[in-house]
Amino acid sequence: MTISRRKVLRVTAGFAMTTQLAAQPLTGSARPPIVLVHGAGHGGWCWKMVREQLLAGGFSVFTPTLTGLGERVHLRSPSLSLQTHILDVENLIRWEELDNVILVGHSYAGMVITGVCDRLKSRIAHVIYLDAALPKDGQAAFPGLTKETVEARSGPLVDGYLMTVNNLAALGVANEGPEIRAWMQRRLTEHPLQLMTEPITLVNGGSEGIARTFVLCADPDQLPPRVSKKIAALKDDPSWRYVEKIGPHNVMITDPQWTTALIADTAAAPTRG
Repeated sequence: MTISRRKVLRVTAGFAMTTQLAAQPLTGSARPPIVLVHGAGHGGWCWKMVREQLLAGGFSVFTPTLTGLGERVHLRSPSLSLQTHILDVENLIRWEELDNVILVGHSYAGMVITGVCDRLKSRIAHVIYLDAALPKDGQAAFPGLTKETVEARSGPLVDGYLMTVNNLAALGVANEGPEIRAWMQRRLTEHPLQLMTEPITLVNGGSEGIARTFVLCADPDQLPPRVSKKIAALKDDPSWRYVEKIGPHNVMITDPQWTTALIADTAAAPTRG
């Protein structure tokens, strides 16, 4: 199923109306719970504006911070693994006894939510990859990434294993106001390199069989060939809903209203692929 640019624009234009509907008081059946998972170097804090809008719309919203990041930075260590982060979210869903979940992952969290879907397939109603990694079994977030390539780009690793994640230009927020930039700089933490190179193990097909959406936050004409090929294949896959939002990578911060509307629109019809 190829979704044209015109179709993509029609999808995004409908989000504003859905947000207005979501803001109405709850009536009838309860809205599906929403779990928002952050990317590398971030924490649950990055969803603040989106979370507040979703809560105002009557949704139950969970924004876990992955082990070793954000306010859980005191738990980081060289022994952290991708499996730890998958368990962070899996256990949240289990202990909160959540079902029919709208699961959203940004950037690196594509690895995490794919692992969660693999383990809790029956509990996930729809999964949204927000400009996120799309791993298959045995793949890593950044295959081939080495200590040498990271240090050449952003300087020495902190304590020998932590990548610096504070390039606001790369995150797409360099042109935001000084308050937003300062707010982010105070909260961004280093990210363990091993989490970016650890391959994922999927025994149940990852997110296959679940209604799912991929959001590209980039100009498709500017993508590297390897990424462009992957996106083209995804657009032709009928199991995906594909949305383009040309603009910054950290869209939940630069355009929280649009991001909220996307999630609310999905929650209104979670089984739509």
